[in-house]
Amino acid sequence: MVILAADECLSPVSFIRAGGSEVALMTDRGETSRVEKESNQDRAATGVLVTSEGVKIDVDVVCDGIGGVDGGDRAAQLFCEAVKTIIEEGVFSARNTDFPKNFIHAVLTSALESYRRGELPVDAGTTFVMTLTLPDQVYVFHLGDSRGIVMTPDGEVLWETQDQVFPEPAYSHGRVGAVRSLSQIEDLRTLLNVHTISRLEHPELIILLATDGITENCQQSEDDSDGCIREVKKLVSDLLTRDDLSSVSLCVALMAQVRAHISSASVAALAEQFTYFNPDNTTVVVRVLRSLPS
Repeated sequence: MVILAADECLSPVSFIRAGGSEVALMTDRGETSRVEKESNQDRAATGVLVTSEGVKIDVDVVCDGIGGVDGGDRAAQLFCEAVKTIIEEGVFSARNTDFPKNFIHAVLTSALESYRRGELPVDAGTTFVMTLTLPDQVYVFHLGDSRGIVMTPDGEVLWETQDQVFPEPAYSHGRVGAVRSLSQIEDLRTLLNVHTISRLEHPELIILLATDGITENCQQSEDDSDGCIREVKKLVSDLLTRDDLSSVSLCVALMAQVRAHISSASVAALAEQFTYFNPDNTTVVVRVLRSLPS
């Protein structure tokens, strides 16, 4: 599994997978008070899990750390390392209908053990959105306010994340849910959002995983809740028209949109009125599934 710190994918980093699949990762640091951020606590990772039957499953994850360089940065890194450990050391059967649940529970357990050993600050944690892409299904796991969209190339949105809001103090940083050093792993198992998309019904898919900056940097106003979906649909349509839809081209187009938004005069004005429009760092993983594997 490849784990990339945000600053390692300022330009698109791409990987080709067997079975008609490709994935790309890219980031933008964003700004704080109109000044480029010095650090970025995002992590993006991609890898392949091989089951006991030899089935290859693509694993993609985006993490957005909470708690600053000494907290959020380490929390996001440790979570991705937990995913890597479970991919390399875990034994899973694709025939087991509980496989996705067993996988994510193993990841959460490993991550929280790492948090305890690493003595992370009490306010440190990470949100995440992660997918398992099987030959016949895509499983999406989501906690917090990281963003995920699964859509068809013709623009039908099959699934998108909804920000999770949890009560203080156990699961939140402000109002944002995050993985942190909880004493009871069952708490996270209960809160975790899980969704399934059938590849038999939708063999060609576009999967976008991103930090919450993608939402902020695609909206034109504070109430523009559909801004991200609208922009992604438009970019996909434009790329299809040019016969240029790929994970890399969509990554580049998305980040161009983000950077244009960050530098726009309208956002500068809004940022003075609403802290919500403080242009945030944005990290994206895009996977394009072109057909069912043979």
